[in-house]
Amino acid sequence: MPYGRNIRVLVTIVLLTIAFTSHPAAPQTSSPAVTADEPLRIAFHRDDGSLTPFTFEHGYSLMTLIYDTLLWRDREGNSQPWLASSIEREADTRFTVRLGDGARWHDGRPVEAEDVVFTFQYLKERYHRRFTPQLLRLRSVSAPDPATVVFNLTSPDPGFPDLALTDVPILPKHLWEGLAATEVPQGLPVGSGPYRLSAYVQGDGYVFTAADDYFRGAPAVKQVEVLIIPTTEERLQAIERGGVDMTPVPFPRRAATRVGRVGTVISEGPGFAPTMLLLNTRQPPFDDVVARQLVSIAMNLKRASNAIGRAVPAGKGLIHPESQWAPGEDLHVFDRDEARRGFSDLRLPPIEIMAPTNDLVQLEAGEQAAISLRQAGAEAEMVRRRENDLISSIGGTGREPTFTAAIWTGHDLPSFAPQFLRSMFGPDIVGSPYSYSGLWNSELAIAFNAMSAAQEMSERQAAVESVLRAIHQQAPVVPLAFSNRVFAYKQSAYSGWGFIKGRGILDKRSFVEPQVRPPGPAGSGSGPAPQPSSSPAFRIIAIGLAAIAISLVVREIVKRR
Repeated sequence: MPYGRNIRVLVTIVLLTIAFTSHPAAPQTSSPAVTADEPLRIAFHRDDGSLTPFTFEHGYSLMTLIYDTLLWRDREGNSQPWLASSIEREADTRFTVRLGDGARWHDGRPVEAEDVVFTFQYLKERYHRRFTPQLLRLRSVSAPDPATVVFNLTSPDPGFPDLALTDVPILPKHLWEGLAATEVPQGLPVGSGPYRLSAYVQGDGYVFTAADDYFRGAPAVKQVEVLIIPTTEERLQAIERGGVDMTPVPFPRRAATRVGRVGTVISEGPGFAPTMLLLNTRQPPFDDVVARQLVSIAMNLKRASNAIGRAVPAGKGLIHPESQWAPGEDLHVFDRDEARRGFSDLRLPPIEIMAPTNDLVQLEAGEQAAISLRQAGAEAEMVRRRENDLISSIGGTGREPTFTAAIWTGHDLPSFAPQFLRSMFGPDIVGSPYSYSGLWNSELAIAFNAMSAAQEMSERQAAVESVLRAIHQQAPVVPLAFSNRVFAYKQSAYSGWGFIKGRGILDKRSFVEPQVRPPGPAGSGSGPAPQPSSSPAFRIIAIGLAAIAISLVVREIVKRR
């Protein structure tokens, strides 16, 4: 071999071996391991009771690890069969659902159509503020055979599958039948989901154990430990120090940067739950619609969302701009000068805006709302309150609301299924603890009825916009921003997380249908996907080859001299 060519070949060997040992390997086409045999530790912001459909408050994602629904949202947020194998719309007011095979309750009994019939009848009769309003148009539900359920509605409701059939958890009839209105079954909850709740210590947390016989396949993580860590700062410290493997509670941009420094993967995407300013419509000054409207136009949504970080202004109201149901144009109008003139005429008393101490996003939103009001000439300040005290003040414990204004996180459901807006503002929830009610009028009634009856997509979108405009005009709440759902997790503990648009990564699909590899920064909105490094054995071999190649190069050079 000629001298020059020989040297070039040897140098190429050296460069290739160095390249393979100095950089991570290219992404593999085969699926990397996503299972976790060790307990997966998750930080959650509050205790949420025993996690039955009647005792959870904010832990819907935890509760639905235990209980299944007929349909479930895919990663794009669209409803797909889950317990059901198919759904057929036979008429404007009739839906037939056929159950799939193999689903069992955690005590071993099969899930049958009678369980579904019982659940919907039970929730229609036993009021639940989230589920019962979804069933207002349910005339009857029956089971012609053990695998078939027929739903008959009183009037057309094309959104019924996307809301009620997707959101309502199915109960085991043999355990819930005959209970008094205030009772739930004794012991830990029994569902049909991918996890059993194997331990619960009030105030400390939960232990979930995989149901290996789950009808959609054994979950990839065998045990999930949920630790109750109330504040954002404590959750950040826990993930920095290795005390937890994932935190499903969103946090601001500066916090994401902070945990990213310790080898934590950041998963991010649109969140459909709005951060909003609640106004107490039951007492002065916000029993006056003019006062509420002035507060609305005083809000600088762009500045608020920029201050929160990783957020978009809620200019289209209670529906996220990326939702298919979002209005074409913004509803919100920012007019500081008009607000200043109005406040001067009304001479409002000082406005106290409460925000929970354990949520940095809501604290920032509260501060921004107070700044907007002060810049418009009103006297306002943000005050910190413990979450439980804030909930009590806004009426969340069943008491009469005593607050003036407060920062709160709204539901994500309207962005998926806008019919849920009726559950928030309709006449059936007058007396609800969250100050959404008491504003029912003919305009809202007409808009809601049109939304329910519309069959064509264009008609439904127009009706949804009419509902949003009617709510905006009454201004019981002022949506401020939609924070991106930003999550931190340890790749080394579990790599199967998948982002559900609008909701995040704490979802049963992350365990039953784990991601092949973490999503990249493009498309999904998630953080960078760590690439698999070459193995130690390969590196040793490569280094050896490099040494041999270098030796040959040196020998050739000496020989040629």
